[in-house]
Amino acid sequence: MPFFKGIRLRIVAYTSVCVGVVAITGNLFIYQYLSDIISYKTQTIQQTNMEFIAAQLNEELDKAWNLINLCSSHNTVVTAAESTSASTQSSSRFSLNAQQLLNNAIAGSGMSEYLNKMVVFRQQDDFMIQATTQTVYGTDFDSQSIQESALFQELKEQGFPQKIVVSSTSLSTNSAVPSLVSIQPITSGLRQEATAWFYCEFSMLMLHDIVSSFYPTGTYFICTNDGSSIYNESLPEMGLETQQQKPPFQNTPTTNGNWLLNSTPLQFDLWLCSATDSFVLQSDQSEIVHTVLLGLATTLAAGLGISIILSNLLTKPIRRLTKRIRKISENDLSYDPTIEQGQDEISQIGKVVNEMTLSVSHLLEETQHQAEQKRKIEIAMLQSQVNPHFLYNTLDSIHWMAVIQKNPGIQQMTRSLSNLLKNMAKGYDQKVPLEEEIKLLEDYVNIQSIRYMDTFELKNEIPPHLYPYSIIKLTLQPLVENAIFHGIEPTGRFGTIRLWAKEEENDLILCVEDDGVGMDAATIQKALAGKCGSSHGSMNGIGVGNVHQRLQLVYGSGYGLTIQSVVGEYTKMFVKIPKEEACSNGIPDFAGR
Repeated sequence: MPFFKGIRLRIVAYTSVCVGVVAITGNLFIYQYLSDIISYKTQTIQQTNMEFIAAQLNEELDKAWNLINLCSSHNTVVTAAESTSASTQSSSRFSLNAQQLLNNAIAGSGMSEYLNKMVVFRQQDDFMIQATTQTVYGTDFDSQSIQESALFQELKEQGFPQKIVVSSTSLSTNSAVPSLVSIQPITSGLRQEATAWFYCEFSMLMLHDIVSSFYPTGTYFICTNDGSSIYNESLPEMGLETQQQKPPFQNTPTTNGNWLLNSTPLQFDLWLCSATDSFVLQSDQSEIVHTVLLGLATTLAAGLGISIILSNLLTKPIRRLTKRIRKISENDLSYDPTIEQGQDEISQIGKVVNEMTLSVSHLLEETQHQAEQKRKIEIAMLQSQVNPHFLYNTLDSIHWMAVIQKNPGIQQMTRSLSNLLKNMAKGYDQKVPLEEEIKLLEDYVNIQSIRYMDTFELKNEIPPHLYPYSIIKLTLQPLVENAIFHGIEPTGRFGTIRLWAKEEENDLILCVEDDGVGMDAATIQKALAGKCGSSHGSMNGIGVGNVHQRLQLVYGSGYGLTIQSVVGEYTKMFVKIPKEEACSNGIPDFAGR
């Protein structure tokens, strides 16, 4: 039975479909579940990171604002700013004390590396105090530059708010790099109007160094309320616009569609923003897809394997039973205990099949025994047929030889006739050695040679080592007789009859070949069917069809005669029999079996 056929196919197909549906549904649910978990975890981690970074940024801004408040409101700075003249000794001392205070405050804050400039100045005169450290420098034009800047005018209109703002340029470097700036009026309790201002400028690196230290680098940046991004060199590389929509952002796609923006608030109207690469999220999704597909493939493979195992368990006894029934159809009626294994319904069917096989086997044995007896009777009747005309013709030939020719050949002819009669009178044994059959044939040919005045010749080319094999008596004689009467005699010329043999595995092939008139296909069919009849001059009335029937009765349908012939050229009659070595008790030994 082919692997995918019948019940087995249905079991495998139905099981695979059920497993496939369950596996696909389950894996789709797992995929969605894992995607949601990863998305939630990603958002949670992103939010946690942003809160942690925002805390550090706020802490740094607090330090800067505390430094600004300390320096702008300290009595030493206020006293120096309210001095009416810088030329007096006291005013100079106040200014030096204020400058020393500023320098000490910067050193104590630990923010000197980020501080670009710290200046105290008055608008109506040239008074100015500059903090000076290893990283902070001042110029004589700082006061004027500050007052002329657009930022100063803008903050002045706003009343100088208490905060740190973002400046698009840096006063210390005159570059386009943004900076963090605070301008605070200096007042005392006695005078509420500001007579001087405190200017403090921090480098953007103060925040940028904190942001850039977190992985992945460049995906965090800071922007203002209006969405203006504070300097981040990674943004152009990421393809992000420096001007985005106003925060807050919550999983907001950018204009190029490759990034998702999130934000959390900082002090002084600043926002910490993050840009998450959507391709990274998609790669995570693809890994989930690969994992789910692997799980799906594994599940389907396991389901297919289970279905095959299940189908084997169910169909194996059916296949055994089918195989046994096929052998029964091929005449194998032996008992098979394997089809009775188990206690299920199929094993019960197997028991019934074995019982039926035994019954059929007994019935066939009885039928075969009866057929054997019938064949023996038929063969005995066929072998007992001797045509009296043959004896009349032979005696008549002897008579005319004696009267007319007085030829010594009479002795040979008489001896051959005697041998033939003795051989026929021995009994009706079914099989004789090939050597004995050839001797009988030679006696027959001797008589016919005298009768037909040597108009033909018999050439025996059978190897002597084949002589011990048995053959049914009177198998070759009718074939030679047919070659003489129907092959050579009608030609009216001298003819040759060849007798040869060969072995084919466990079979023996004998051939009677003549160069007579030949036969067409219709005549061959009639000869094998026994419709042509035998000549009235035949020795025993056994024709070609009779020989063919006898051989098939004894050996089976796979044996018998086959004829090859070409009209006007030749005729070959092949005898196929199994190789059996004759023994003294008349029971043949099967050679090679």
